[in-house]
Amino acid sequence: MSSNISFGKSLSGRILRLPEQIARQLQADITTNRKPGDRLPTVMELASKFDVSKHSITNALEILARSGFINKRQGRGVFVAERKTSWRVGILSELDLFDMRISHQWRALAGAVKLRLEELGATPLFYLGNAVGGPAASDVPTCPQFWDDVAAGRLDGAVILNVPSVGVWEERIGNCPIPVVGTQTGFEARPDNVGIITAGVKRLAARGCRRLGLLAWHSEGIFRQVMRECGLVANEVWIRTDIDPVVRGAGWDEFREIWLAAEKPDGLLILDDMLFLDAQLAMIELGVRVPEDLQLAVLTNRDASLTVRLPINAFEIDPAEQAAALVGMLIQRLEGKRLAPVKKLLSFHEVSPLANGEVNAEQRSCM
Repeated sequence: MSSNISFGKSLSGRILRLPEQIARQLQADITTNRKPGDRLPTVMELASKFDVSKHSITNALEILARSGFINKRQGRGVFVAERKTSWRVGILSELDLFDMRISHQWRALAGAVKLRLEELGATPLFYLGNAVGGPAASDVPTCPQFWDDVAAGRLDGAVILNVPSVGVWEERIGNCPIPVVGTQTGFEARPDNVGIITAGVKRLAARGCRRLGLLAWHSEGIFRQVMRECGLVANEVWIRTDIDPVVRGAGWDEFREIWLAAEKPDGLLILDDMLFLDAQLAMIELGVRVPEDLQLAVLTNRDASLTVRLPINAFEIDPAEQAAALVGMLIQRLEGKRLAPVKKLLSFHEVSPLANGEVNAEQRSCM
């Protein structure tokens, strides 16, 4: 095992944190040099080999444990896990991921889930529907092939990326006979909306903003609560959360209603990349000066290919982290382990400022 840690990057070019770099090298060592049941060196031995702290090694081992590469046995050590290589795993999205109106979040997450499954030797199979979002959402599956394959026993498990938020879907997925994780399953990994909204409101307030608005799909209750906690009053005219981002021009319409009101906000929190792209066009058309007239805090995805023309405070989530959490839970369920329902909250990072593809190199973890 090499003790040299390279300054690694993900496939998308993101700089890997130290525990991720260590986990990647340990994973390569396990895959090429070790077999299931082999005992790994102790934390102290690994810290010495890599010339890092025991804390970094512990975090790296946690990453591998979540991914199903190792098992920790109390008082005995860490061992290479048994890995089944023939699992066929469905990746279901009721939204058509080839539709450029769909948020980059879903395409990035789908790709990250596929990569993680392939790393574990599983066979990922995509199932894409053409569901319509918003009030027109249907309770009828638009990708019946997925359910046919489940019924025929052609899938061992599935990752549910997105389905309509209506009760019949919760029941349908709850009755699925194979292990599933993701939306409507009870085994979820999702953005920490409370943490992101809190950080966004506080960041805008710290920059002198007192009249804050929200552009999102739902989340208005959390926003109002955080505003009260910060001693700020939310103007109902500036809270626009009633149009699904998949509706073309949603952000453009919503922002114009905000900005053409008698009184204007001086700060705006936007919690969707497609809403932001629409709203950005409206801002340019209306001659809004950012940040002089309006400051922006925007939820984005790490490595997202957004065309950012205005300076924003970005709050990033990492699709790779979300995929690792989902696949890790699925592997445990496929292995027959009893796993209590869990909703994991993803970490996020603030990157400020972000404009024209350039970011400040200083990133602050908000978790």
